[in-house]
Amino acid sequence: MVCYLALYVWELTMSKVLKAIPAMDSDGRLRLFHNALGYIRSGQKIEEATRVIEALQEVWAEELLQFEAGSYKAPSPKNGILSAVGYHVGERNGVKEELRRDLLDFIMTGILPPVGTPAHYAEWGTPRSVTRYRKLHRVLQSFATSSKSFQDPNESNLIKAGREWNEDLKYIEMRWRTAVS
Repeated sequence: MVCYLALYVWELTMSKVLKAIPAMDSDGRLRLFHNALGYIRSGQKIEEATRVIEALQEVWAEELLQFEAGSYKAPSPKNGILSAVGYHVGERNGVKEELRRDLLDFIMTGILPPVGTPAHYAEWGTPRSVTRYRKLHRVLQSFATSSKSFQDPNESNLIKAGREWNEDLKYIEMRWRTAVS
């Protein structure tokens, strides 16, 4: 009996979470995305976390359709797409290489959260597209190039960030250059 009650409470909680997603603000949705991704990466609650990510992608896809129809305007972002999905480099806020690669793959294949103006969002194109690849490549290349012009020998965070942007640029070139359509 206790097991059935716990399962019922869990399903009720999941149902509430899934129903709440459309009304969440973009920051809440991104926190939920990162939590779900964390569960998947740790091997816990994979089915539930996958359901959450699928529900988030449905909402993001609907907002994109509304944008294309001219009836949706994303709020101005504090940060861009890479930051929104949790991609960070450097010593201070950087994430490990394996997670950065997973996030880059998600950026290439997933429905992205609406970030910035509709025009900015549209620049990212569709999943697995040449447009998406070129935009991601330009962003990483811009970061890597700008890090070189601002490098201070005493600023180890920027040096590490520049190195990681270059490594990730090579990764997407090897992984995605010929895989997009």
